[in-house]
Amino acid sequence: MDRETYLQKMQDQLLGDDYVEIPAEEVAAGGEKKLLDGLHAKLVEKLKEMGVDTRGGCYLTMTAPEMAKLYLLIKVHKDGYPGRPVVSQIDDPTYNICKVLTDILNPLDEGGCSKNLLS
Repeated sequence: MDRETYLQKMQDQLLGDDYVEIPAEEVAAGGEKKLLDGLHAKLVEKLKEMGVDTRGGCYLTMTAPEMAKLYLLIKVHKDGYPGRPVVSQIDDPTYNICKVLTDILNPLDEGGCSKNLLS
């Protein structure tokens, strides 16, 4: 697949109803950082509401969060080469808490016992 086709397929994905575009002038004015800071603050607030000590529970949040990245995995074996969107959440504000939840939930999905006892 050539670069132009890949970019067009990515643009088609982004123009769907699942995504909201941040205007370029907002990004240039620090809008991305404001969005990340706001999400981080809301995460810390919710952890406090649940009784998690954010000083002792800081392993659940990122110290330097970054925006998640979107890319496509092209299905070359299918007609029209459709793309499957993949979101990389590494360094996303919710990355650490997602890792902890994955460790808890995966064994339940696989029919085994979880490392944590849920009461």
